[in-house]
Amino acid sequence: MSKNTLRVSELIVCISLFELGSTTLYLIGDEAKQDALLAMLIGALAGLFVLLLHLAIHHQDPNLDLYMLFRRYMGKYWGTIFNLLFVGYFAYETSRNLRDLGEVTVMTLLNQTPIWVITLITVMVISNTVRYGYKVLFSFSLILLPVFAIAFTVITCINPGHRPFSL
Repeated sequence: MSKNTLRVSELIVCISLFELGSTTLYLIGDEAKQDALLAMLIGALAGLFVLLLHLAIHHQDPNLDLYMLFRRYMGKYWGTIFNLLFVGYFAYETSRNLRDLGEVTVMTLLNQTPIWVITLITVMVISNTVRYGYKVLFSFSLILLPVFAIAFTVITCINPGHRPFSL
């Protein structure tokens, strides 16, 4: 068994923690009421379809990265332009998401913490994942699962009428 293999349980736990974390922070699916789980499932399946589409394209030329695939199939000129647009778009989305995460966290959870501290912690977690690889992130999610379960249980026991997410 390879050192870089990922267990299915690690993937399921990490995706579940992502869905739970973003649901409680951003109130995803609030308008859907009882159908919030269904709305999130449809969104996850749409993302899975896009991922499978990208993997099928990558399977055609496994030695090329995404940028070289664009240049190969779109030509040198259009592929370079599309690559620059791609980099610009993801740089914009990354900076906006990082700022949104910091602002929402300050507004909802940590209102006494400066936004730059939350942003710095987020960048450190991302840097750690980039440096040590995805395996560390997925292994850490297995450690966080009991913490989340205990936290949600405590929140529910303290305030029985409160529902942490709309199910």
